Amino acid sequence: MSVEFDVWWLLVGVALFAFGWFAARVDIKLLVKESRTLPGWYFEGLNHLLNNAPKQAIESFEKVVIERPETLELQFALGQLFRKQGEIERATRIHRSLLDRPHLTVEHRQRATYALAQDYNAAGLLDRAETHFKQLDGTAHEPAALAFLARIYEMEKDWPQAIAISRRIEAISKTPAAVSIAQYHCELASAAMLKDQLDVADQHLNDAFAANKRCVRANVIRGDVAILRGNTDAAISAWLGIEAQQPDSIGLVSDRLARAYLSAGRAEEGARRLAALQSQSPSQDVLAAALETTRAAHGAARAEQLLRDELKRTPTLSGLAHLLASHPPEAPASDAALAHDVLKATTRAAGTYPCRTCGFRARTYYWQCPGCVQWESFVPKRQEALDVR
Repeated sequence: MSVEFDVWWLLVGVALFAFGWFAARVDIKLLVKESRTLPGWYFEGLNHLLNNAPKQAIESFEKVVIERPETLELQFALGQLFRKQGEIERATRIHRSLLDRPHLTVEHRQRATYALAQDYNAAGLLDRAETHFKQLDGTAHEPAALAFLARIYEMEKDWPQAIAISRRIEAISKTPAAVSIAQYHCELASAAMLKDQLDVADQHLNDAFAANKRCVRANVIRGDVAILRGNTDAAISAWLGIEAQQPDSIGLVSDRLARAYLSAGRAEEGARRLAALQSQSPSQDVLAAALETTRAAHGAARAEQLLRDELKRTPTLSGLAHLLASHPPEAPASDAALAHDVLKATTRAAGTYPCRTCGFRARTYYWQCPGCVQWESFVPKRQEALDVR
């Protein structure tokens, strides 16, 4: 009898381990203690979990909670399961009922507050989520709550609050938040620039550089502000400064540089400088800008020679497309014309920026990835999926 009893509880232990795999932060010891007085619904729920049937397991555990409301650990686990299944209203109901208990311990009250804040956040009720996350200041949940708050302020575009929260995260976790803080200041600078508040934009850009001197975006905006002031020289200087920060990012402003050199009547200087940049850090965008300024300064033949030299040094489909474009076939229905059209369409689709973190690809460069919402995670050079290098 004793051996059978031990084997039974060993099976219960295995089931509890499976339950813990589905519901993080469940205290197994407390669940074992509580399970000794639980009705059959509890073990039915465990059986559903072992058979990878979380919805049926939730129904069984919910019946247990109704019959045994004192089972705190099970209710926390059930609330989390509801949230993971997208049943936010049911998760919220559980966590609210926990907070309504008059004799709940401080630790459990903080835990329920954190869980309810996550429910509101998942439901898109950001104001309520913010209120509950703020209640966790000074608790063990504060670091995680601050991370949620930073994301909330990003979604609300409340950049001053995002900056303040990031500073607190730095102080608590000792982890630098320079990249995100600089980006928040750049967001403020961009907004000020759109309102023609150029002095305000300058101040935010200074703050961005103070947070992260390698912030490429700050130099991009600084050049844009200079253009609005009619100071082309200052704009060119700001954009060229990116080369010292991150050489691979110069392609992000190569079209701006080409326009600035041409509008200032400095096509020859622009052709020389952009050709040098292409030689040092080749990319589709820098090559296009170098060809544009070279064509303006020295004519089509010189630009074509530059293109041929680049194709020999760095053969790419985009470069070949430029070469075909410079010699469009006379007969539109010819095989050469068809090859030209196909190649043009292919290179247009292939020239994308990939995210280093999640792999998201976009034809437009984003300072914050739409997929994983990480700042400065995109590779600054367009990548050709069909690159022949």
